[in-house]
Amino acid sequence: EKKIAPPTLLLYVDAG
Repeated sequence: EKKIAPPTLLLYVDAG
């Protein structure tokens, strides 16, 4: 999930 996570999700997690 983390490896194939879309950029949007990555940004969301990073911002969180």
